[in-house]
Amino acid sequence: MKKLSSFALTLIGLVLTGLGVFLFVSGGDTLLGLMCIAFFGSGTLISLMDLVAKQRPVLDPQGQVLIYPSRLRALLFALGGGAFVFAGVAILLGVGDAPNWFVVAAAVAAIPFGLIASVFAGRQALVYGPLYTITTDMIEAHRGIKWRLNWQDVAGLSAQSLSGNAWIELDTFPYVADPPGWATSLNRRFGRPPYALVLGTSNMDFDAVCALVYEYWSKAQQRCSET
Repeated sequence: MKKLSSFALTLIGLVLTGLGVFLFVSGGDTLLGLMCIAFFGSGTLISLMDLVAKQRPVLDPQGQVLIYPSRLRALLFALGGGAFVFAGVAILLGVGDAPNWFVVAAAVAAIPFGLIASVFAGRQALVYGPLYTITTDMIEAHRGIKWRLNWQDVAGLSAQSLSGNAWIELDTFPYVADPPGWATSLNRRFGRPPYALVLGTSNMDFDAVCALVYEYWSKAQQRCSET
């Protein structure tokens, strides 16, 4: 199902990117053409990458796995975020005497959203380093909300998805303190744990990572029950 949706998004993206190229080359609307090329072009390439075989976790002799971002994927996300900012600014600059306030509100919302996406994705592309370290004893996040959990402190796991994006949530026992920061409070406000493994800009196979995480967690729970 994931492959089918990626294939459909790729086809739609190609059509819309082609429309942007036509508008830009023909001079019909150069600004709109550039926005279509940047936004739909980056989205099309991301969907195309989803059709390519994903990487599987590579374990070292100690069973450790390092998950890195894909620089190309991160750059495409940054380009898509930049297109949001470009579109929002262009719309606001073109507002006339009788603006459509719904369009204005969408443009205003697009600017901070695009900036956040560009900054986070751009940083992952330029400042290279692991997103996560997974071992038989613990899991550690190195970006965003930084945290480290031993498997025996994890009460449960759940795979979540929204609009084609998937992540693994890690629920902890009550004695485990939340990582500090505003992002943690925001997660709790929406009823989500602050501990999550988000593959985002990496090119790792989500199902394979899920299986590995569940295996390590299950073995840790079994060791705890035996002691």
